[in-house]
Amino acid sequence: MVARVSLVLLLSLVLSGLAGCASTPKTVKKIRGIHLSTLRLRRPLGVGADPDVGPGGEDYQSKPRPDAQFDCKTPKEIYAAFNAEAIAECFASIAEPTVLKYELKRRVAPELVLENSDDLPKCVVETLSVIPVPREIFFQSSDLSPLACYSARVDLEADEFLSAKVPNAGLRVELKLPLDQTLEDATELTNFILRLSLRPYFNGKRFEIDARPVPESVCRQCIGEKNVLKNVLEPAPVWP
Repeated sequence: MVARVSLVLLLSLVLSGLAGCASTPKTVKKIRGIHLSTLRLRRPLGVGADPDVGPGGEDYQSKPRPDAQFDCKTPKEIYAAFNAEAIAECFASIAEPTVLKYELKRRVAPELVLENSDDLPKCVVETLSVIPVPREIFFQSSDLSPLACYSARVDLEADEFLSAKVPNAGLRVELKLPLDQTLEDATELTNFILRLSLRPYFNGKRFEIDARPVPESVCRQCIGEKNVLKNVLEPAPVWP
């Protein structure tokens, strides 16, 4: 299922340190293929570590500290609150071309927030007015090597000037309705919401993520030992 979603403004990415602590930046890689089964999302409500602060600094650690899995969740866990049936019925009721515009709110827990809601069908406002965006993602990819683990993070300060948020400076995502496919079940809805929520991570029409390698031990802790892929010879599917 591929939703017709267009990215209006590009987002630069800054990656977090490991285990909630800041670390020395590593080389950024351009990644297109993600092994979706290993994708994990982090959206903690607490403030994250500052990647530019060294040991002992005030913001060296996340507050509160991450749990044993680094607060990593599956997409199903993050988007469980969405009502697949209600959203499917809403979209099916929209026959005229309609554009939903969302602005990325770079909060501690980022969100895509629907704009111009007064001019939109009521069912859209009721079912899809706010889309949670992960602050950080972990995944495995075989793009640049047989298999490696990567992390990417939303830059929460990209719309600030002198530590103040600049009005109307946020990244925007558009969703065009009606869709050219239906959302048949909760799994398809989860994938649909996931595609929308990850648009800020993808670099334009090339669908590349600016990601940084992380140790396999971090992947095992975040993704789960039983879920980590050990040997994959084929390239990961280009996604979304």
